[in-house]
Amino acid sequence: MKKPINNGKIKVADLNINPVGIIPPKVSLRGVRLTYQKDAEGKRISDDVVAIKYDVMDPVTLGTFTVKVDSNRPVITPEAFEAAETTLYLELPLNEIKINPYSISYGIAEVSVVAPSVKLANNGKQ
Repeated sequence: MKKPINNGKIKVADLNINPVGIIPPKVSLRGVRLTYQKDAEGKRISDDVVAIKYDVMDPVTLGTFTVKVDSNRPVITPEAFEAAETTLYLELPLNEIKINPYSISYGIAEVSVVAPSVKLANNGKQ
């Protein structure tokens, strides 16, 4: 059980946000980054990929964010993304995404967006 509110405060880690209505189901891809296994000091210790970070943009509002997927296989490699001649789109599983704030300052929350998977959209049309 999570700890309840105490003295009007709650841990940020105990908050989560429903992505429906906040994140679109289809986003344009701006970049692909591989995350490698690291030691306790944050130094890369192997070539084993432990997560993929997709930098994306809402094609309607032009808002940007990063979606992390805990996987060792990207839906498109960084090299293939760079070589693409057209805009690429990802489909996001909204019912499975977790949005968690990790810092709140002056009424604005910084959030992490984690998905179990993403799919490369079949075409670039909205």
